[in-house]
Amino acid sequence: MLALGWLLSANASPYRLLHYGDVLNIKRRSSLAMKHDVIVVGAGVAGLTVARELHRLGKDVVVLEARDRIGGRTHTVDIAGAKVDLGGAWLHGPIGNPLMDILALEGIEHRADCVWGHNQGVALDGRWVSAEQAVTVSASLHDFDPAEAADALGPGEDVYSRGVEWYVNSRNLTGSTAEITADALNWVMGAGVTGDHPDNISLRGSALYNLHDGGNDVLIGGYRALVERLARNIKVRTSTPVTVIRHGRDGVAVTTDSGDFRAGHAIVTVPLGVLKSGSPIFNPALSGHQRLAIERLGMKRLEKVVLRFEDRFWPVDHRNFLNLGGDRMFLEFVDMSDPAGAPCMVAFHNPEVATRRISLEELADAAVDTMRSLLGAVPDPIAAMTTDWGNNPFSAGAYSYIPVGASGADMDALAEPSSDTLLLAGEHTVSRYYGTVHAAFLSGRRAAEWVVATK
Repeated sequence: MLALGWLLSANASPYRLLHYGDVLNIKRRSSLAMKHDVIVVGAGVAGLTVARELHRLGKDVVVLEARDRIGGRTHTVDIAGAKVDLGGAWLHGPIGNPLMDILALEGIEHRADCVWGHNQGVALDGRWVSAEQAVTVSASLHDFDPAEAADALGPGEDVYSRGVEWYVNSRNLTGSTAEITADALNWVMGAGVTGDHPDNISLRGSALYNLHDGGNDVLIGGYRALVERLARNIKVRTSTPVTVIRHGRDGVAVTTDSGDFRAGHAIVTVPLGVLKSGSPIFNPALSGHQRLAIERLGMKRLEKVVLRFEDRFWPVDHRNFLNLGGDRMFLEFVDMSDPAGAPCMVAFHNPEVATRRISLEELADAAVDTMRSLLGAVPDPIAAMTTDWGNNPFSAGAYSYIPVGASGADMDALAEPSSDTLLLAGEHTVSRYYGTVHAAFLSGRRAAEWVVATK
C-alpha cells in the first residue's frame, strides 16, 4: 500500500501519519517518550477492538504492532485476483455470535459459506471411501461431543483420543467404518481443528468450547473488511516490536527498539505463542499462576497452502474433502472459490503431526501432487501461497488450545488483571471461544471495560 503523503507538518507532531484507506498507520519519527492514556500492544482484532472502544470514549490510545501491517492472525491477501484469508477465514456459528453486532453496526456484509460435512468427500490412504462411509464420517463430525465423552469416561480420563475411542464404540461402529471415523475425529477435528496430536489434547478442554449455531459465514472481502473498520482513525505504529513492559501503580513504560512509550495502562494482546517464547519481558514479572498458565496452555500449528487455478475443475459436489491416513501431510482440502471470487483450493497442513518433513517451498507442489492422486488430471496452479505462522516470531503458531494437563482455568487466569495497570487480552484469554476471531473481539471489548472501570 502506498503512502498518500504527510498528513501533519513536521513541526506539528512527532508522528508520521500514513493513510491506508480508512486506516491510520503511524510512524513515529522520534524516540522521545510519549504519554498516552493507554498503550495497546498488538494490532490484531483484540488490540484494534480495545483501541476502537477507548478511542470512542475520548481516550488517547496508541497501538504498537511488531508486524509491518495490521490484522494480526487475520490477513486477507490478493492471489492472482482471488481474495483469500491466510489466517482466520470463517465466522464460526453466526447465530448469537458476538461479532454479529459489530458487523451490523459497521455495515460489513457476510454470507453463509458452508456447514462442515455437507458435500464432503472422504479419502483414506489415497482412495475414496464409499458414499455410506463418507456420510457416517460427516455425521460424526457433528455428533461427537467431547463433553458427552468426558462424562462417560469419568474424571480420571482427559485424553482426546480416548474420547474418540469411546465415541466409536458407543455408536457401535466396526471394521473400516470405525477406522475411518476415528481417523477423521482424531486427525481432522483433533490435529486439524482443535490442537496438535490427539493424545495431547485435553478432552475436557475441548468440551469447554461453545460453538454457536448456523454453520459458517464468510465476510465479503475477507476479514480485512472488519480489520480496517476497527482501525479507522486509530493511531497504530507498525514495525515496532515491544521488548520490555514496566508496570506499576503509577502507569506503564513500554520499551521498543525505536523509543519508549508511557501511559496510564497497557493492554497486551500478543498471541500465546509469543508469550510462551518469553516476549515481551514484564517488569515486574507476571504472577506465578499466569506464568504457569502460559507454560501449560498450547499453541497449535496449522498452515494453509492456497492454490489458485485458472478453472474450477474439481467435482462440484465436493465442497471439501478429508485426506485421511497416509502421511497426514494435508488433512483437508477446502474449495474457497466462492468466497475468494476465483477458483481456489486451500490445503490445511499441520507440520507437527505429518509423518514426513518437507520444506516450505515444497508444500505447494506436494499439495498439487496429493490432489492429482485423488482427482486424476490436475493442472498446475497459476499462483500459490503457503503460510508459515508457526515460524513467524510475531505469532509462533496459529491459535491456542488446551492440552492435557491444562484447563480452561488457565485461560481464565490470563484474563485477570496482571496489575493495576496491565491486562492481557486475545483469543487465548477466552475459555469459551478460544482459537476464534470472536474470542479476540470479546477480549478486546472486555479490556476496554476494565480500563474504564479502573480510571
